Formats: sequence, C-alpha cells, structure tokens
Amino acid sequence: MESANTDITEIPWDYYNQTKDALKKAREAIKSLPVKERTILEASLNENVELYVSTNPNKVGRVVAYIDAVTAGKEIEDIEFDPPVLDLFYELTKEYRVQISLQESRTDSSAAAISLYKKY
Repeated sequence: MESANTDITEIPWDYYNQTKDALKKAREAIKSLPVKERTILEASLNENVELYVSTNPNKVGRVVAYIDAVTAGKEIEDIEFDPPVLDLFYELTKEYRVQISLQESRTDSSAAAISLYKKY
C-alpha cells in the first residue's frame, strides 16, 4: 500500500477495501489448517484486523466508525442553519452535557446518558 492518508477529512476507501479483501483471503487460507492453528490465527485476525473493519452492528469497527463520522460531518457542513437555531442547539447540548455529568455523578453509570437522552 502507499503512504497513509494525512487528510483526516478524506475517507481512505482504498485502504479500507484492501484490508477487507486481505482479511477475507486470510480467513479462506486458514480454513484448511488444523483446528488449533486455525483458532489461534482466527483470534489474531479478530483482534488485529476485524477490530478495525467490522460492520457487525453489535461491534462496529474503528475504521467504520471513523468513516461514519467523516460522512456525517460532511453532511452537517452542507446544512445551513440560521444563527438562532445554532444558538439553541449549543444551549441545548451544553445543558445536556451538564445534566449527564450530574446524573452520572449520582448514579456512576453511563446508563444515565441513555435515560436522559430518551427524555428529550
């Protein structure tokens, strides 16, 4: 592969797709190995590669989350908001962070964020 992408706003589709293809080929290659070796290599692939490219809804890969974040950021940039709307948004998110912090300090749980989110 070529040098890494230095522009964090550009999605490295080539790297992502090449990695997914290499992972698929590696999984095919280890299928014929003895169970013990296959188990070790499969665990290594899951820990070192799948961690980044997984599209499993229960365990989204780091690169997939990055791609989603960049895509969402670009979509948000395209939306033009009126200044009063932006002010309300910033005020609401500030209050939300304060309430989450207060509720988490009382419950010591990230479930506080979920319960407060459902309230809005």
